[in-house]
Amino acid sequence: MENNLEGSIPEDLGRITNMEYLELAFNKLTGTIPSSLCNLSALLDFQFMSNQLLGTIHLDIGLAFPHLIELYVADNRFTGPIPISLSNASDLVYIEFQNNHFTGIVPRDLGMLHNAQFISMAVNQLGDDLSFIPSLVNCTQLKYLIFGDNSLRASQNPLYLSLSNNNLTGSILKEFATIVSVEGNYNLCGGIQQLNLPICPTSSTKDKKKHLVVKVVIPVITATLCLSLLAVILIVRHWRRKSRKNASSTQLINNQFNRISYLDLHKATGGFFESNIISVGSYA
Repeated sequence: MENNLEGSIPEDLGRITNMEYLELAFNKLTGTIPSSLCNLSALLDFQFMSNQLLGTIHLDIGLAFPHLIELYVADNRFTGPIPISLSNASDLVYIEFQNNHFTGIVPRDLGMLHNAQFISMAVNQLGDDLSFIPSLVNCTQLKYLIFGDNSLRASQNPLYLSLSNNNLTGSILKEFATIVSVEGNYNLCGGIQQLNLPICPTSSTKDKKKHLVVKVVIPVITATLCLSLLAVILIVRHWRRKSRKNASSTQLINNQFNRISYLDLHKATGGFFESNIISVGSYA
């Protein structure tokens, strides 16, 4: 990565055949990329962005690096075509060719890169039409497709891309409004009238929703919990007071009458002699 390296890329790097990561981005390297680097068939990460490199990218780069995951050659002075062999590196996830001087057409088989999430070839001199777009339907992981500031033109032959009745989300670029059908994808946005798409929510809209949750919903929930807790406390206090009152009443009744033992009654009535008995019964 950034080490302020200067000069050309050594040919001898191609001898390290077990190398998996070649990251020389953000330096001051000049010259071309040596063809000897094609010997590094184990490469997973190829980074030369933001240097002063020129020349062409080897046309067989996809064949030379079949396991490549990240390919960064942006912000240099490269010329020539985009290698059509890219599709052979089917594990590619990130592809950045922007801000160079590439010319020619966009490879038609980019759709074979099923794992691709980010493809940028913006700010070049690509003079293609849009006939490469349909193949990208197979790139199910694709999140960013950037081709701005080129010389792309409308296809001479009618081009129509149907993506109707799927579960697509996110936004659609207005440039595709005349060649794509997205009917039945209710989570799409973009504010495109031709496609009947609503305007995408901005960060301010999301912030307002979050603010509403913080300002209204949370206080209501907090107040409800507090009222519920207060009600429980009042019920418990009422129950305790009622229990104490019942206990006091029972004690008062007990204090109004003297407790007399069986022995005392036996003596006072002369052994329960009939002439000394007032009445017969029981006390509950």
